[in-house]
Amino acid sequence: MAKMQLGIFDWNGTLLDDMLLSFVCLVETFTRYRVPVPTLSEYRNEIYHGVTRFYQTRGLQHYVNKDHAKEIRKRLYRELCKQSHLRPHTEEILIKLRSMGIKIALVTGEDHAVLQDTLLRLKIENFFDHIESEVPTNKEPAICNMMNRFNVLSENTFFVEDSPGNIKIGKELGITTIGIMGGHAPDDAVSYASPHFLIDSLTLIPTILETIHASREKD
Repeated sequence: MAKMQLGIFDWNGTLLDDMLLSFVCLVETFTRYRVPVPTLSEYRNEIYHGVTRFYQTRGLQHYVNKDHAKEIRKRLYRELCKQSHLRPHTEEILIKLRSMGIKIALVTGEDHAVLQDTLLRLKIENFFDHIESEVPTNKEPAICNMMNRFNVLSENTFFVEDSPGNIKIGKELGITTIGIMGGHAPDDAVSYASPHFLIDSLTLIPTILETIHASREKD
């Protein structure tokens, strides 16, 4: 069996440490329309089901349509995102993966312009072989597109994500899922999704891949 050839990464909460910034944007949006503001814990427990669903369950749709709310969030986030930073060791790990001959793809729901600005500011845009932004909450089509683009089988693909829903989708597609804690979703929700591997640091990824490769060589 071949070695891993393609790594697909989520962005917000996985490579970019922006959970608190996103929450600040949400607080300002809810405050503007005098809608009760959720706590940080409530936000983390609900937001990973999707922004639209979150707005609906929290009553924001009674004051503003979802597109307007998203536009408000984008304006606020675009300004605050200038303060955002990568999770520890992100650049180091991306360099390591490239040295292992692995193609690196980024699949995210982030606004295209906001993403490009952030990648340029952080100087990591060249680490990715392909980027797909403004992806719906369900990333299955985008993941399949990436595997088709690089002509890589699911068994030779791994997916790093902090969303329980997309971890489950990755498992259904037959790819190796790596759930990362400390992102937007609560750690227990990420764990409950039962990814093949559960990590709290990106530095563990090369070791995971080396273990997989060693196991395949024995087979």
